[in-house]
Amino acid sequence: MTDQSSKILLLPLSWIYAGMMNLRNLLFDFKIFRVRNFNIPIISVGNITTGGTGKTPFVEYLVRYYQEFGVKVCVISRGYKRSTTGTRLVSDGTKIFGDAHLNGDEPQQIAEKFPGAIVIVDEKRVRAVEYAIKRFQPSIFLLDDAFQHRSLGRNLDIVMIDGRVNLPKTHVIPAGNRRESLNGLRRADLLVFSNVSATSQKVLNSLKPYSSASSVGIRYNIKTIRSLSTNQTISVEDLIGAPCIVFCGIGAPAAFRQTLTDLKVNVVECIVYPDHHLYTIDEIQNIKRYFEIKKAKYIITTEKDATRLRTLCKGEHLPLQSCYYIEVEVSFIAGETLLHYALKEKINKHFA
Repeated sequence: MTDQSSKILLLPLSWIYAGMMNLRNLLFDFKIFRVRNFNIPIISVGNITTGGTGKTPFVEYLVRYYQEFGVKVCVISRGYKRSTTGTRLVSDGTKIFGDAHLNGDEPQQIAEKFPGAIVIVDEKRVRAVEYAIKRFQPSIFLLDDAFQHRSLGRNLDIVMIDGRVNLPKTHVIPAGNRRESLNGLRRADLLVFSNVSATSQKVLNSLKPYSSASSVGIRYNIKTIRSLSTNQTISVEDLIGAPCIVFCGIGAPAAFRQTLTDLKVNVVECIVYPDHHLYTIDEIQNIKRYFEIKKAKYIITTEKDATRLRTLCKGEHLPLQSCYYIEVEVSFIAGETLLHYALKEKINKHFA
């Protein structure tokens, strides 16, 4: 059975799911479902799809932006695929508690990169905010992946959209990867288009019937290529023509491989795992075997995968001296001033 045939068979389930989400949204719109609001500014960064839009680097950009102004930031995340449940403190701003297995890879990555930031995971975001206010009194909250988590009010709703994907031609899950109908975009205050390309204007135009929100265009550039074992770095030029084993467990593996191909990296093997995959010793040994058989020079992965691998490496001698991960940073194509205005507006007292 082809992928197209499978999607057709799943369409009735998608219609049912979309209808349920529409009903849920109406119950929030008519205030039948309760929304908790707080006096501290709350910014949500979310998706209308199931991932692969580059949300984590953008959240990191926001953390860095506010920290540069001395703002006390608290990041709230569900901690997807973590082994724990309930409210869990990942970082109190001075110390990190646990690892990616306990906290989830994205919260762990943010905690490791931003000393001073408070990071909390909880499937119930309202409970996490209450806990943070009682214990830390942050100046602002950043909600990671909370567009559909409507029980918590927010002052700014940012939705990340892959600028390469024509959303009106996609379907709601399970036939596609949309979490709700495109009408949900009317709740967004700001649309951030990632991976902006020559076709992104068509994508933007296709969404105008669904949202009047202002838009920002970004790309992700390679910032650093860092060794997993020694923390040393190599340059992009070192990868050109080099035979590499590539592996990842992220939402958009094809885009990661394409990035390396565009850099003229010789990808001799690309191993793809599910998003947020927690690696085993056997899987690492398998990657090493490919490395030896293919006579590769480097093993390349993503920063998020590296965060998970550090958990595995604790107490284990895994010879990954040739393993490097790529750190990316936000580059603005359009709307940087617009975004900064919106961010400052939410916390004016720190910019007086």
